Order: sequence, then C-alpha cells, then structure tokens
Amino acid sequence: MSPEVESKPLADLGLPPRVLNALKSRGIERVGQVLVMDPADLLSIRNFGPQSKKDLWDKLAEFGYLPSGEEGEAAAESDGSGDTLDVLEDMVPAISSLPSGEGELLEDEDEDDDQS
Repeated sequence: MSPEVESKPLADLGLPPRVLNALKSRGIERVGQVLVMDPADLLSIRNFGPQSKKDLWDKLAEFGYLPSGEEGEAAAESDGSGDTLDVLEDMVPAISSLPSGEGELLEDEDEDDDQS
C-alpha cells in the first residue's frame, strides 16, 4: 500500500456522515487503517452495520483502494446477496432433514400451573 493511500483521510472519500462518525469513534480516520482491518472488526463498531460496510467498500472500490478480489465482494453485497432471506432459505434443508420429532416446538409445561 502506498503512503498516499495509507494516509488518505476517509473524509475525502465522500462517505455518509454516519459512516465517518462511527469510524471516528474508534479513532479510524485514514484509508490505510480500514484496509488492514478485518471486516468483522468493522461490524463490531457501534452504529457501523452492513449498510455502512457496503457504503465504505463501494467508496474504496470507486477510488481503486481495494485489493483485487475484494471489489467483487463489494458488488456482491450491493446486489442483495447474503441477505436474511438467503440465510433462511439455506436453513430450510437443514431443518427438514432433522429426525421426526426434533425441531418441533415444545409446549410450556408451566402454563397449567399459571391458570390455577
């Protein structure tokens, strides 16, 4: 990573204020700091969720700061892949393969006691 990229202020990328504020709250103000971080660590920052990560990755890709291969990750996230519906659809086969009786809801045994 060139010193220019490493020292480039994130504010120069045109990111939304909520993204900049979340990153600043952790002392992250330069492109180089973001590029060496694990994406999971970014998501652990308060007020920095998947949309913030997408916004950040889109801007980094736009400026050519993402290593090759990660630009595709930003595009995949922007097209909605990996959303909640996809996760749930992936779970259906796993749930339907449970042996009979497993995975069923159990009745609350204390309900009868509360009605006395």
